Amino acid sequence: MILSETVVASDMICLSPLAVARLGPNMFTYRSLGSVVLSTVTLLAALGATAPADDTKRTAQSSSSEKLPPNIKRLIHHGAMLTRPKEQPENTTKEVAYELGRCLQLDRDHCLVVASMDEQGGGDLGVGNDAFVIQKLCDLKTANAIPLNRAVKDYALMPGGGKAFLAKYPGVGWFVPRGALLADGKPHPAAGTGVLFSCTSPFHTDKTTQDIDPQGKDPKREVEVMQVRWDGSHFEVVSHVIVPQLMDLELTGSTPLGSCPQDEGVLFSFGTIRDGVVVYRFDWNGKEWAPTRHGKAFTKDHSETETSLRQQGDTYYVQTRCRRATGGNLYRSKDGLEYEFAGFLDTHCGCPVVLNEGLDGSLYVASNYSPGWVRNPLEATMWDGDHFGQRFILHDQDGVRGDKGSSKPFVDHGVASNVFLEGRWRHLVFYRCCDLMERTLHGFQLQQGMGDVVYGKGKGPIPRRPWSGMYVVELEYDHVTTTPYQFN
Repeated sequence: MILSETVVASDMICLSPLAVARLGPNMFTYRSLGSVVLSTVTLLAALGATAPADDTKRTAQSSSSEKLPPNIKRLIHHGAMLTRPKEQPENTTKEVAYELGRCLQLDRDHCLVVASMDEQGGGDLGVGNDAFVIQKLCDLKTANAIPLNRAVKDYALMPGGGKAFLAKYPGVGWFVPRGALLADGKPHPAAGTGVLFSCTSPFHTDKTTQDIDPQGKDPKREVEVMQVRWDGSHFEVVSHVIVPQLMDLELTGSTPLGSCPQDEGVLFSFGTIRDGVVVYRFDWNGKEWAPTRHGKAFTKDHSETETSLRQQGDTYYVQTRCRRATGGNLYRSKDGLEYEFAGFLDTHCGCPVVLNEGLDGSLYVASNYSPGWVRNPLEATMWDGDHFGQRFILHDQDGVRGDKGSSKPFVDHGVASNVFLEGRWRHLVFYRCCDLMERTLHGFQLQQGMGDVVYGKGKGPIPRRPWSGMYVVELEYDHVTTTPYQFN
């Protein structure tokens, strides 16, 4: 097995008869096109603040705008899809909320939504992921949650390193749907399988602060690798393995927000400690997905992280988030492994920057441009082949601008997927919508006095906002020309 192994102690549209008749055989053509994503604006179904779960009735809202790019007909706002888990997740004691989402195609009729969870009490305290098998968006109910992985209490560090609370961050990755065909019409050998990744990071046992490595540097982050299967009726996590490195490179824990298939394999971009961002190719070896080769490092700065990889025509693109600059860098490649600089997007300093591909093959970046601590609105910026172009709003939370008021919206991480759901191709953007004031700051931020700035003098985090959670917005395109799979 190529992956270094450390066993983990815990786990992480309704169709009318006429529509069904038009679909034809239950087979896909598998194409070398990245999974897609979209970002959008959203209006919020008010959900009871004390309710433990969010299975309230949701109504999709649509809007047309003269400010949308000409290739996009309208935005459809599905609102908050998940807010609080139905049951308190394992190894958590304080309030937990759903945050980031990702949608993967399981077969022609089913998709898998992966939703991450955050617990109050520690800075960015990720406590694992739930999975949801859906046939329509309204199937996203907390009662249907499948535990994917969970944070680990009393996690044993390296020999002599003591115990820690091991946080688990958003699950990302790839899945080859059942019935998928290769470009030559042959069945994909890995159909019905996939691989997911979740960054892990040790915290002090009281969960307030991330632990540091023996040299006193950054926390020792690793990656949990999960092999998953779908047999048409049952979703299974086959294995969990925590890896400190892939092949010969030590990982930073930065996992790919977006990935891209390449013939029978798939491309993922990971952060490495020595070299920065590197693109790996994974292949199916008959038993599991494993890395088979990687390209050279290409990023300008080691602080670049949270990458997304997409394909447009015969060109591959990797977008990075620059933590030490005011935006993100875009890189391009012809072979998918070796990259060169393509452009820089100047945004709000350090905020998430995610590259998505539309159903017409167009590319856009979901990010924020707001000053100060606020991340609102969530906006999309079109990539026009050699420069960034038109910008439009995806979600605007209460029109808040600036961070001096009683609310500081955080609307970010707009990760889109192109999926066949409820009898049609759809571009769905999953993103987080919450208030910074309900989130716990990192220990070093509190030591620097940032608590007084964010919460108010001598105050701490507020209770979760009733509207905070995982949101979905949909982009409807004039023409659907680029899909990850095609039906026979």
